[in-house]
Amino acid sequence: MAIQHEDITDPKIHEPKGISTASANTVYVANGAGSGAWSKLDTDNLDMASVNTAIQSDLNDGTLEVPGTVYLTGMLPDISTASSVLIPIMEDATVVGASVVLGGPITVADATISFKNSSGAAMGTDVTVAFNGSAKGDQYAFTATGNNVLVGPTWIEVATDGASTDTAPVYFTIKLQYQINK
Repeated sequence: MAIQHEDITDPKIHEPKGISTASANTVYVANGAGSGAWSKLDTDNLDMASVNTAIQSDLNDGTLEVPGTVYLTGMLPDISTASSVLIPIMEDATVVGASVVLGGPITVADATISFKNSSGAAMGTDVTVAFNGSAKGDQYAFTATGNNVLVGPTWIEVATDGASTDTAPVYFTIKLQYQINK
């Protein structure tokens, strides 16, 4: 009994001709004359108007997330006086990290800079600003490791414990990532 090709069902369906010798990440492209070849798909083989329409649709409905990066800067006027500053965050965002720069030397003890969300939860390990050998321009990195996904509007608190002595400002830049196409 003969079976028509169109009536073959799984698992008896075979792979396309030439698949065993085709290079990885290639597709079969018909040449319009009853044949074709396995090749990389490039933009010449795409209906770019349809692709652009699909991308725009995904952007509009949020299916395709387009990340953006924002840097927020701030300052505490004296690292040696316990204090904090609140940084307003307008939209949903993720704190990636921060750079901290000391504005002058400090003495007696190390100072600690903390980064917390509006619930008071630490977003990573506090930055220890060393007093020993400290100088204007000393730079430290903060990496957010948790409690750093923010739902806006909200705020971030940056604080110093004031454990050091000598008046020196401390500057910081916070890196945020958020979805542009909301």
